[in-house]
Amino acid sequence: MNAVTAGSLIKSKLVALDSSHLVNVIRDTFSKESAAREKAAAFERAFESSGSVLLLSWHHLRELLSHENKAVIEQRFEYLASKPLVASIKSLTEESLAGSVIDMQALEVAAAFKNPGLALSGVRDCAAEGMFKLMSGRDTVLPFRESWSPVRCRGNRRPLRRDAACGAAAPAVGRGLAEIDAGLPRRRSGS
Repeated sequence: MNAVTAGSLIKSKLVALDSSHLVNVIRDTFSKESAAREKAAAFERAFESSGSVLLLSWHHLRELLSHENKAVIEQRFEYLASKPLVASIKSLTEESLAGSVIDMQALEVAAAFKNPGLALSGVRDCAAEGMFKLMSGRDTVLPFRESWSPVRCRGNRRPLRRDAACGAAAPAVGRGLAEIDAGLPRRRSGS
């Protein structure tokens, strides 16, 4: 995944790897063992030759950058930033961030409402037209790098929100439905 040509981009397919698989590739890329580094390099060559472009969501980045070891986080930043081209879901709330699965679903719902007669495959195709953005790996991870401590501070334990211990507010795109619901005004009983 080192060079991007117009021909390879036209034939590309977006691939969202499971975060655990991506963690293993990154770990092997930075391993002290030559066999592990070669395994990661072989994966990279196969991935690139298949015409694949790494697709990341907000959830991928949150998982990758939620680690107690700062050196591990730095390796993950370095790996992702080294990619010349990364795809991400467009965020509907914050243009500079990768979007979440919720953004993807919102685009699908909007496409279905705008085109009520479309079959599901048509809704999918309509939503996909504006669903993804292509950027360098560096530009994709930069917003997270600038505020990675709130992400790290929370880890994978629960949804991000304003946290006095971390000293910053995390992006709203990662909030869970229960947390969003908790912020809504409540009707008084009897009204």
